Amino acid sequence: EVEARYPEGERPWLRVKLTPVFDPTGHFDGGFVTVERIDREHFAEGSLAALRRALERVGEMVLEVDRNGLVVDANETALTALGYERDALRGLALAQIDTGLGERGFDALHEQLRSRGAYQGEATYQTRFGSTFPVEVVVQRVEQGGREFILLLARDATERKRAEDALTESAERFRALFDESPV
Repeated sequence: EVEARYPEGERPWLRVKLTPVFDPTGHFDGGFVTVERIDREHFAEGSLAALRRALERVGEMVLEVDRNGLVVDANETALTALGYERDALRGLALAQIDTGLGERGFDALHEQLRSRGAYQGEATYQTRFGSTFPVEVVVQRVEQGGREFILLLARDATERKRAEDALTESAERFRALFDESPV
C-alpha cells in the first residue's frame, strides 16, 4: 500500500498487487499487476489488521483493555500464559488478572494514563488456575478518531526474578564469608 503522487497534486492511497504468471509448462511468462485505490480509513484498517497479526506472533503478552478496565482482546501468548480461551478472557476485569490492582486500582492507572499517556512497572499476574507469576508491564493509552485504545504489554519476569534472587543469595553468602573471616 503506497501513497501515489498524481501530476495534478492529488495524493491517493493505492494497493498494488503483483502476481507472477506461468505458462502450462511452469516457466515464468510475465506478471499480472492490479492497482486498487483505497481511502485513508481503509488503509488504517489494513494497518491495524497487520499490527494485530504482528502482535499475535510477538513473545510478550498483549492485552487490549477498555476504559473500565475490562479486557477487550488478547494475543495468543497472553491466552496461553493466563490459561484462558479468548471468549472467557473478553470482558474479564484486569484486576482479576493483575493481583495488585484491586477494586479501584484501574481507575488510578487510567488517570495516570490520561495525564502521562503511558505507564511502566511490575505486577503479579494470576492465571485462571490460581497460580501467580511476576511480569514487567508497559501500558500505553492512545486516542484515535475519538476512540480510546489502551494496550498493555506484559513480559513474564519469572526467570529474571529467579536470577536476581540467586545473585542476592550469592552476595549474602559472600558477605557472610567476608564478615566471618579471621583475616
